[in-house]
Amino acid sequence: MLPPPPARRSVAAHESSSVGATPGCSCRRRARVAAFLLVPFLACCAAADSSEVAASRSDVGAPCIPHDEDYGDFSDHGDGVNLYWGEPCESGLCLAYDFLGRVSCPYGQTQQEVETLPADAPARCRTPRTGEPVTVPVQPQSVDRPPELAVICSCRCDGPESETDYCACPSGMECRHLVDDVGQAASDFAGSYCVPQGYNPGDDVPPGPLCDKESLDPATDCGNDRENP
Repeated sequence: MLPPPPARRSVAAHESSSVGATPGCSCRRRARVAAFLLVPFLACCAAADSSEVAASRSDVGAPCIPHDEDYGDFSDHGDGVNLYWGEPCESGLCLAYDFLGRVSCPYGQTQQEVETLPADAPARCRTPRTGEPVTVPVQPQSVDRPPELAVICSCRCDGPESETDYCACPSGMECRHLVDDVGQAASDFAGSYCVPQGYNPGDDVPPGPLCDKESLDPATDCGNDRENP
C-alpha cells in the first residue's frame, strides 16, 4: 500500500494560502499571484529551485502529474502558470501552463456523477497513484491543451538575476517568459521557463473543444475509449 501524499502547500490568486509541513517541499503558485502572497512559502520553494532544479534537468519536456492530484478534493489546475516545485521530475519542477482539469482525468466528472456513480465507474475520476475516488467536480481537459504539452517537467532558463545558473532548453523546447518580476523575493521565480515549441495558448486564446465522453465527434475524443483511467 502506497504511503499517503505529503501535506499540500499552495498559494493561488483569488484563493487563500494553505501552508503545511512538506517532506518533499511541494509548492504551487500561479504566475499572476500578488507579491504579498508569496511570502509564506518563498523559503521552501527557493530552496527547491536552487538545489533540486540545478541538480538535474535530464527529463525536461517529459510529462508529469503534480502531487496536488493525489488529493481527492483537488479539482482543477486552472488557467495561467502553475509552478509545482519538488515534484517527481529530475528537474525538480512540474510546470502546468494554461491546463484545464486534472492530468489523471481527461473527461472530468460532474457533481451528479460524484453523487450517483460508484467510485469504480468509468465516468469517475480517481487519484493517479492510489486510485482513490475524486470527490469534487472536475473540468474536462481541452483538446488543444493536452497534458503532454501543457503539464511537463521544466526548468528556469532565464530570469532577472545575472549570476543564477539557468538551464538550457533541450531540442524541441523553447525558453519563454512566463512569470513577471513583481518585486520582493518573487525574483526567485520570475523569468522564463522551457516549454514545448509551438505551444502558446496565450492570455487571449480561449480553450478549444473539451474532451467529451458522451459525444461521437472525433474532435472531442481524448482516447481510452472515452473513459477516465
